[in-house]
Amino acid sequence: MQIPLSGAGDSDYVTVSLGTATLLPNLTYGSADLIHAAEKALRKAKRSGRNRVVSI
Repeated sequence: MQIPLSGAGDSDYVTVSLGTATLLPNLTYGSADLIHAAEKALRKAKRSGRNRVVSI
């Protein structure tokens, strides 16, 4: 869509990085584990550059 980005930054347009995760909940893994995995994926996406999707 090339939405203009004003102000400081490395890009002239808005970019998006996403971290996604999937998990089948059970007695060992629950919603907190899913959130932790998604946050880990997001950090990896941000470190990898702009306009990234990382899935765990």
